[in-house]
Amino acid sequence: MQIRRAIIGDADQCSRLDGSYRTDYVWHIVEKMVETRTEVVLERTRLPRTIEVIYPCGLADLTDECRTSECFLVADQMTQVMGCLDLRVRRWSLTGWVEYCVVDRGYRGQGVGTKLIESAEVWARSARIKQITIPVQTKNDVAISLCLKQGYRFSGYVDRYFSNDDIGLLYSKLM
Repeated sequence: MQIRRAIIGDADQCSRLDGSYRTDYVWHIVEKMVETRTEVVLERTRLPRTIEVIYPCGLADLTDECRTSECFLVADQMTQVMGCLDLRVRRWSLTGWVEYCVVDRGYRGQGVGTKLIESAEVWARSARIKQITIPVQTKNDVAISLCLKQGYRFSGYVDRYFSNDDIGLLYSKLM
């Protein structure tokens, strides 16, 4: 497997990646105002049954993303795209935001996501990016575990962040 910058021809394969996943857990946000402070607690809760979750971002726009992104990476093996990651730079704050990170269902558990994130970090350091932020669905227990394993820390949340109105949990890492 190699991680490389995407070319326009990769966008079609990327748009066909299966980003859906199954989960047994969800992370609940409990927010409490106490006089002069706000307390936010994330609680991991086991669901009564396994659920299937659709990837929250439309992959149809990946041709434009591939063309205009500063850091659009693909993981491929023998011309077969296994996953992709799109890191967008917010120049005013020198931060990178992961807009898309998808590993096709058939290639999960093989380190593809880890290698994509590590490669994005190498690129970010060379571009003098100060921090990377990865928004994750509250139901994506595997992605949250990956972020924590890679040294990312919970840095907040955005209500209705994803196109399906799911909350985006933000995980950030200083470069």
